[in-house]
Amino acid sequence: MPTPGKQAQHAISVDATRLLVTLRLAGFMVPEDVERIAAEEQAAVRSLGVPSGVHNFLIDARALDAQPADVVGMVQHTTDTVPLKPRRLAIIARYGLNKIQVRRTIGDREIGLFESEDEALVYLLG
Repeated sequence: MPTPGKQAQHAISVDATRLLVTLRLAGFMVPEDVERIAAEEQAAVRSLGVPSGVHNFLIDARALDAQPADVVGMVQHTTDTVPLKPRRLAIIARYGLNKIQVRRTIGDREIGLFESEDEALVYLLG
């Protein structure tokens, strides 16, 4: 169970001009959160009206707590199986366990891992 006051929080924004979907995550997720957030992210991508492989996706995980193994596994599976995949994906993570866990989640996939939003946007939009 999530720790009180640390439940998962997220916000999704769409920048249609830059074909950019941004997901900001915070707190401690449970598997149901991953499913719900993935569905909302895909709806945001559909709102752009572009096919798979065209949009850019930015995940800001700096406020995300360390996650349980089942959640990490579910995120890996979801990233691999969503129908509308991004052209480029960048993740912003802070130092420490957060960053180590993000690295483990992305494995050897071609995903940019950054410490600042400015660096991530240069990668995505460049």
